[in-house]
Amino acid sequence: MTEDKAIASTLADAGLAMAAARVRAAPAEGPRRIGYEANAEVSLASGIAGASLRNEALRVDLNRAPPDLVEGVLIAAGANRAQARTLTQALVEMREAADRSPIGPLQSIDELALLPDMPAAVAIRAARYATVSSGLEGVRLDGIDDALLRAIPNLPRAIRNAIVAHRAGRISQAQLDAILAESELHTTTRSQVWRAELNVVLPGGYTQANEALILIAGSDTVPYRVLDWRNATEEVD
Repeated sequence: MTEDKAIASTLADAGLAMAAARVRAAPAEGPRRIGYEANAEVSLASGIAGASLRNEALRVDLNRAPPDLVEGVLIAAGANRAQARTLTQALVEMREAADRSPIGPLQSIDELALLPDMPAAVAIRAARYATVSSGLEGVRLDGIDDALLRAIPNLPRAIRNAIVAHRAGRISQAQLDAILAESELHTTTRSQVWRAELNVVLPGGYTQANEALILIAGSDTVPYRVLDWRNATEEVD
């Protein structure tokens, strides 16, 4: 088992490096351009590692997003609207106080649970929609989860309808982009931080899953930097 874990960890690193290399090598424009997702697979005799990257611009940054986006995250996570509004106000006040500090109010999405009166279940579910690492005020509206899209207060119905129409193939990306440009909540900027899902399968049947946050900066001296790494393997009783 120890040997399997060591092999799986090495393969996971290889898959992550391959996916990061694809992001760094992709041209900025053209048909080979990578947008907000990238995938890679490493297949060796010792096992197979798959890596899927999603840009953090597809999640709401709780440290920087405007109140409507933060409130939307909490509603999508199960809070009622009045509760979400109160919690959002408390988080915004924390951020304003943190402006006088060299660090942000939240260093990890897990710290959301420490917000006064935050229900534990809401904090846990919010991790699906939120981040503290994108560095962006807006979010890529046409890439977010449907539940979050429906929950954002004050988001014009026309924007929701346009996203649904595009997903159904009724309007082009260019038409959608023109409509989204009218919203201050939308961003076309890609974050330098990516979330990676890593899955490894060894010939003997051993599997391992990990989730990582990585920084890919074009001006950096290294291909990527790991900001966070956690085990995501589901344990079977």
